[in-house]
Amino acid sequence: MPNNLPEFVYAGTSKAASTWMHECLRDHPELTLPDTDSLNFFDIKYHCGVDWYERQFAHADKNTVVGEMTPSYLRSEGAAARISKTLEDPTVFFCLRNPVDRAFSHWWHSRRKEYVTYDFEEIFQINPAFQHWIVPGFYAYHLDRYDEYFDDANLEILFFDDLIEDDEAFIQDIYGTLGVDNEYVPEPIGEKTNAAGYNVPNVLEYAHRTGARFFPQPLKDAVKPIYDRFQEALGDRSAYDEGMDAEIREQIERLYLHDVRRLSERTGRDLDHWFEFHSLKDTSSDVTPGYGAIDSRQIEH
Repeated sequence: MPNNLPEFVYAGTSKAASTWMHECLRDHPELTLPDTDSLNFFDIKYHCGVDWYERQFAHADKNTVVGEMTPSYLRSEGAAARISKTLEDPTVFFCLRNPVDRAFSHWWHSRRKEYVTYDFEEIFQINPAFQHWIVPGFYAYHLDRYDEYFDDANLEILFFDDLIEDDEAFIQDIYGTLGVDNEYVPEPIGEKTNAAGYNVPNVLEYAHRTGARFFPQPLKDAVKPIYDRFQEALGDRSAYDEGMDAEIREQIERLYLHDVRRLSERTGRDLDHWFEFHSLKDTSSDVTPGYGAIDSRQIEH
């Protein structure tokens, strides 16, 4: 077994503050993580070999706990088996977010970055969109693969709701699970990283408002496009806050209903608040065991 390989892996999901968690973990003096929060070794770079993977942790101090975070491992068909084969008794943890909100946030993030041009309401018409945004949210289905290779003691399931409620307690619980000082308060506490919102320096707003009076024309010309882009971003944020079409949300909730019931039973966690149009407790809203409106064979990896 090579040296310096991770003792823990964050396997997902995306759009659940993984970048923020990565910064908090890297900030802890007893932990070592790579610079990036997505090595993708166990899903798309496994062909690079374990030697390549080990080199990503060459900077690790032997007295620190080594780990990595790749949010796409949860939905990967092969990641669980590869992690089990490569790492010795690792802790694998997950942070799960309301799958409906997660899907919409993932779409909006991609749209804002101009990776996609279509609307969220087309989610059921465009198969790659369905695979990219909806499929990752079948958490119980994906966790079944990890159950094949790991004992319950190796798997830690966390919830984004708890992070929102108390981010300091949330990250300190992770510290405790990893066996490091759980009273340490990392610098990113109270901050949002890679979030849907925007924080704009006051100087930009001031520069735009006062530029006509004090700044030379070249500087005014330089500031205006930046300010205009910010105003456009605010408009995008407004669209995000408005949320998805109610009919689409109801359809997606029904799609996830059975899977979330399984997750709730597995964790003992009441997740009924994830739904606006359905209830985990309402048997009249039951769906066919499996994935209701889709055949599980549609779920590609």
